[in-house]
Amino acid sequence: MNNPVLYIIFVIIMNVCYAQNLVPNHSFEDTVSCPIGTAQFNTVDVWFNPTSGSPDYYNRCFGELPPGAVGPGIPANDWGYQEAQDGDAYAGLLTYAIPDINHSIFREYIAIELTDELDLDKEYYWCMYVSLTDSVEYYSNNIGIALTKELVTDYSIPYVLLDLPVYGNWESPVSDYVNWTKIGGVFTAEGNEKFLYIGNFFSDDETELVKFQDNDRGGPSAAYFIDNVYLGIHPCIEPSLEIPNVFTPNGDGINDLYRTKDEGLLNKEMTILNRWGNVVFEGKGIEGWDGTTQDGKECIEGVYFVKVTYTNLLNNEKETKTGYVHLMR
Repeated sequence: MNNPVLYIIFVIIMNVCYAQNLVPNHSFEDTVSCPIGTAQFNTVDVWFNPTSGSPDYYNRCFGELPPGAVGPGIPANDWGYQEAQDGDAYAGLLTYAIPDINHSIFREYIAIELTDELDLDKEYYWCMYVSLTDSVEYYSNNIGIALTKELVTDYSIPYVLLDLPVYGNWESPVSDYVNWTKIGGVFTAEGNEKFLYIGNFFSDDETELVKFQDNDRGGPSAAYFIDNVYLGIHPCIEPSLEIPNVFTPNGDGINDLYRTKDEGLLNKEMTILNRWGNVVFEGKGIEGWDGTTQDGKECIEGVYFVKVTYTNLLNNEKETKTGYVHLMR
């Protein structure tokens, strides 16, 4: 006997996500224009440079670089070789450089206006992904965030150390230039904070430096690529979703309720369909399937199609994952 052909029509109901990432353009994907040279941070949309330093912007739109060439491309660029952690773009900034005769301190920062002000005494989580650039001699600690209620900029001299209230700081030196390192923390808001700044807000004496190579290209400095910045009321959990493939609703108290195993998801909806494409279950959040149809009839043994839609906590994007579950009694 031939199995019936499974015809499935899905209707996706989009929920409004009220607990979102407050950082717009969180992974630097949206551009004003494609960068064509080094230090063109003004080509990324809504982000800005709060000092007269020269943070970098890298985007795959620049195209491939020939060997030995430099430019703001991805994965190869003027500061190294790195794929984006999320999407096709990322930023870059100096956290330290040895002072010269013209500058007492070297720093670069990037900044953005949040989508909403922070609430008084509410707990917020922050995180981002960083990767040490290849073309530097040092790696450092003190990569963090500052927040202000009013916009603060200082274009008086290059590489100024911004004197801002620090809300989160990564105190361990980050040495990985092959992979992305996730850093972050939690803080309690004073209320009405609106502007976010990223960089090293500590003096040279307070910054831990470790030399790991001699490099004439980047020189005596520490610099990092930055991607996928998050600030919100939910913990910075990398979204994960597992769809179990066996379900035994036989009343023995073991595996009698079917649920996915997941973290870092918002607005989750699960739909179960039989092999004819008929919906037997629809649930939201932690609701589970008990092995019956929507009108309470016991489902027969067999393979069922599982579809889960959700909002990714870190990037605010609606995503879908599908799978199959074998119901056995």
